[in-house]
Amino acid sequence: MKKILFILVVCLAVGAVSAQEEEVPLPKSLAYKQYKKNGEKRKFDFIAGGYFGLQIGNLTSIDVSPHFGICPVDFLCIGIGGTYMFAYYHDSYYPINRKSHVFGGNAFIEGYIWDRLVIHAEYEFLSFPQQDKTRLNSHALLVGAGYQQQITEMIYIYGHILFPAYSTEKVYPLANYRLGINVKF
Repeated sequence: MKKILFILVVCLAVGAVSAQEEEVPLPKSLAYKQYKKNGEKRKFDFIAGGYFGLQIGNLTSIDVSPHFGICPVDFLCIGIGGTYMFAYYHDSYYPINRKSHVFGGNAFIEGYIWDRLVIHAEYEFLSFPQQDKTRLNSHALLVGAGYQQQITEMIYIYGHILFPAYSTEKVYPLANYRLGINVKF
């Protein structure tokens, strides 16, 4: 887990240095951004994006989670998303090999501070298969912070560290790390 966090910090630092060389214009103050250049009132921005997750080990999983949102003001976005995860459990000590398909959805709210720092809160619902062919439903409230880096005028990459503030099932041991991409249009 420390290696993943170190790689995340290095990638974000390299992205910040390379973006400074390209001279991508940073947004002005929040009051200024409420209006377009020609003086018209600003319209809503929409985002589309998501993240892809991969874990390899005794638990091998592939996670695909797209999301869509609307930004009614420049410093706030709200949206919904979906999750599909294929997981394969393998234990070398016990003859347990099991495949499962996990799916669910979420609703989130994000606040942008200092142009790049993000605070994030989301409600997440996941449905897990059980041994007896029934499904276990998990509800969680995740809160945390992250960093976003502008790549082009419309494309951002982000990293979040989310902690479970409330959970009906223990889905995340301590924290959930996410790397993803957003397109703002």
